[in-house]
Amino acid sequence: MKMKTTKNNIKLNITVSRWANFYFFVQNLSEWNNRNRKDYNTLWQAELDPFSEREKNALKAFKKVRLRYKSNRGEFERAFFTSKEPLKQLQLTLPTDEFIVIKKVFALFKKKFDILYKKDFPLLKKWQEILYRKINKKSLIKSIISPIEILYNATAPKKTVDIYLLLSAPNHTGGGANVNDQSASIEISRYPTQGINHVLGIIWHEVIHLCFEKQYFVPLLVEYFGRASKSIGLISEIAASSLLPNGILGQSILYSLPPKFLNIRIPTKFNKKLMNIMGGYMKSKKPLDKKYIQNIWTIAKVLQNNWQK
Repeated sequence: MKMKTTKNNIKLNITVSRWANFYFFVQNLSEWNNRNRKDYNTLWQAELDPFSEREKNALKAFKKVRLRYKSNRGEFERAFFTSKEPLKQLQLTLPTDEFIVIKKVFALFKKKFDILYKKDFPLLKKWQEILYRKINKKSLIKSIISPIEILYNATAPKKTVDIYLLLSAPNHTGGGANVNDQSASIEISRYPTQGINHVLGIIWHEVIHLCFEKQYFVPLLVEYFGRASKSIGLISEIAASSLLPNGILGQSILYSLPPKFLNIRIPTKFNKKLMNIMGGYMKSKKPLDKKYIQNIWTIAKVLQNNWQK
């Protein structure tokens, strides 16, 4: 169920996975993370039969187990996104009592998920086909990658990136490089197809994180802040968001409208300053450097305490 395209050594697989969506559905309903989408839960519960007490308790138990593990790129993401038999994989890695909890919640919610997935699967497949056609345009890829290579002082690596398409609400989409170093996800099923350019911007934002920033920019951030600092995640996200999907490259190449926000976690009052700083480096065609980090940090350090990468 994968479609491939190549440019500058990067291959993008646009993937629809039932297990990835089933996990996304269950973990979002459990609200174990403050970044879970509450509007999705409202939508899904309106379309499904009311949850029984048994189902509610199963979600609470799942939440307790899930909170014991990494927030992303951990056992659960590896199992449900990359394995054909995720429950068997988790049975090998989780304590027995925790595995029983996980197995139970997926058994209880199978019927509800199947109802939802039957509606959304054709939408996910339609998005898969549209994205494959658009992402394969050589001129678009070159226009995006060329400035990124300069700014990040990096070459496009020989790498395959899996883009997993997930359930969404009609007016909400988002992405994350939250599976592993070779994968990203995007919530897209019910998002209108007219928003294709915004979706492309989200995908390339995640590609920056996966393929470009670690060659030069992240080591520079480590040198500036120290390896353990969560400021690294803050500044790397600001840099990528200043470009895509709503930043300079989003507006100049993908014709995004001037953003209400560069990133939902970055207050809009910072938009103009952050884009002006990035714009200076774009205009001069030079890599981001310690002066860039210093200037961004002066503006954004107030965000550090509430930041979660």
